[in-house]
Amino acid sequence: NNSPIPNDEIQSHLSLFTDRIRLQNILNFNWIWKKILAVHGVVAEFGTRYGDNLALFINLRAIYEPYNRGRKIIGFDTFEGFIDVDKERDGSIASAGDLSTTVGYEKYLENVLSAHESLSPINHLRKFEIIKGDATEMLKKYLMEHEETIFAFCYFDMDLYKPTRDCLEIIKDRVTKGSILGFDQVCYDTFPGETKALMDTFGLINIRLFRSPISSSSCFFEIQ
Repeated sequence: NNSPIPNDEIQSHLSLFTDRIRLQNILNFNWIWKKILAVHGVVAEFGTRYGDNLALFINLRAIYEPYNRGRKIIGFDTFEGFIDVDKERDGSIASAGDLSTTVGYEKYLENVLSAHESLSPINHLRKFEIIKGDATEMLKKYLMEHEETIFAFCYFDMDLYKPTRDCLEIIKDRVTKGSILGFDQVCYDTFPGETKALMDTFGLINIRLFRSPISSSSCFFEIQ
């Protein structure tokens, strides 16, 4: 806010303000994106909140596969924070309403993502969706309306057990060998719900979790 750089030049100098953690996140998803280049399907994030990852995904698509019209990017979020919290499964610090956004934020996010997409090739085709509501119900509805959908990459950042478990179950028959599922809070002590959801769906003994050499928090596994 106090930068002497003129406002119309700040975006060209974002590395002045981007810290190590934010840069790790960008490099981490860049590493994953290169792994899914040969995998057919859409990219989905469950737990979008302010949508910085969605914007990053749109730009990674524009860099690496600008003419892949089938690589739709879909973000699911309540935009009102946690709905139902199970203290036993989700940990003691989670509470209903946590991680909400400002009222009506999803409309602003749509404008931002539209601007990013307008600067990409084949921008006459809309290739992203922002879906507001309970992810479990909205994912079922989306797949009923888009029966062609298969997932190349899904990233789970909902923190809680039930929505993570339910969405993992729903997408099980919508992934192929080579599809990658990623998680933000697996093996995370304050939010144990994601780990439990993964255990109760795919089972830890059946998968090989890996992380990028850049990030120590998020992890992934590839459908074999």
